[in-house]
Amino acid sequence: MQLDKGTLKKLALLVGGAILLFWLLENFSLVGSVLALLWSLVFPFVLGFIIAFLLNLPMRAIETRLFKNRLPRLRRLLSFLITLVLVLAIISLVVFLVVPQLIDTIGMLVQDMPQYIERIQHNLQPLEQYIPALQEFLEGLHLDWANIGKTVFSWVQSGAGSFFSSAVGVATSFISGATSFVIALIFACYVLFDKEHMGAQVDALLKAYLSEKRYNQFTGFARLSNQIFSRFVTGQCTEAVAIGFVYIVVLAVGGFEYALLIGVLIGFTALIPILGAFIGCIVGALLILVSMGFWRGLAFVILFLVIQQLDGNFMYPRIVGTSIGLPAMWVLVAVAVGGGLMGIFGMLFFIPLTSVFYVLLRKDALNRLQAKGIDSPMEEYYKNKPKKPEKKRKKKREK
Repeated sequence: MQLDKGTLKKLALLVGGAILLFWLLENFSLVGSVLALLWSLVFPFVLGFIIAFLLNLPMRAIETRLFKNRLPRLRRLLSFLITLVLVLAIISLVVFLVVPQLIDTIGMLVQDMPQYIERIQHNLQPLEQYIPALQEFLEGLHLDWANIGKTVFSWVQSGAGSFFSSAVGVATSFISGATSFVIALIFACYVLFDKEHMGAQVDALLKAYLSEKRYNQFTGFARLSNQIFSRFVTGQCTEAVAIGFVYIVVLAVGGFEYALLIGVLIGFTALIPILGAFIGCIVGALLILVSMGFWRGLAFVILFLVIQQLDGNFMYPRIVGTSIGLPAMWVLVAVAVGGGLMGIFGMLFFIPLTSVFYVLLRKDALNRLQAKGIDSPMEEYYKNKPKKPEKKRKKKREK
């Protein structure tokens, strides 16, 4: 049996792949360390690209609408500065609106703590009859307090050392994170100011090293991903504004204090899909608990859970899902899977990623059905789906 060059090449690749896989499994820890090192080197540039992508959405709108056919040499710089000022203004508004009020609330809690302790003592008075029995029980244990003291002292010593090492680790991580963020911000500026040139370079490389078919497939995938991710960010911001406005109106009508503050905070934290608003709920419940009492705080939590159910099951899937072309059911699935695998970042990333694969799978399935000469069941579904009755226009009454 003679083997041609193509078959020999495939066999060599198969054997080489099997050997490489075996080596990776045998040196899994080494591979993990190398990948972690590579990720630490690449992370600032990945973060910079993400920052550039997010800032490019409002920057592009400002550049094309506000400075259209105006100031050709300065419009890019002015658009970037306006975008940066708007983003910093929104973040500063939330920080300066929430942090001082939160500090005042914690101060009030500390100030009123003796009253809370007195209430707890008053509520525990009926249990005083059980104290003599508790004393007899403790005396019967015959505890070696000297040995317990030594154990506690040694534990404190070891804990102090671990605390010091943890503090050093936190400080090192903070410095490393700040350095990575500065590098990412500088890289994002380069990308935003030179995006056409970089796009032309990437396009030239793809045309040089890919066949025409692969080039069209890759550029189509990249174009679709860019559209869906852009729509997702826009839809996410729209949903955050909508849910924040709902909370402001409902809390103001319900007579709750800090309606504007809590609404803005929940709207800002709602940028994290579905679960982010719970951060605002904790702060809002704390504010209302201190200022209005326990029952009003409980009423706020119940009201929050009701609105959150409506938002999670109706508003969010329809606003965000409609903007990216993903049905509401798959939005919830993407949030659950992404959050379970990668936390908050997974929630943000998996929704548009799922939409990309959903659109590609739907397009590929339709092409295969057309190639087989089979009508799509979805077309029959939409044909047989009952339509909403059209509203008849009322005729003007003749006087």
